[in-house]
Amino acid sequence: MNWRKATIQQLQEIGYVDLEAHPVYRQEAQTELKRRLRQRWSRVNYKMKKVYPR
Repeated sequence: MNWRKATIQQLQEIGYVDLEAHPVYRQEAQTELKRRLRQRWSRVNYKMKKVYPR
């Protein structure tokens, strides 16, 4: 199964709801959900100088 093409609802169904699914498929669906929902790194503008109040 192509896990990257599956929707979030399908992954949740396989990973958490369907108890009769094969354990390997359940684990792969859960890892794909974690991969999609992980926090992305934000960009930092190092050129901006911080100005502190006096």
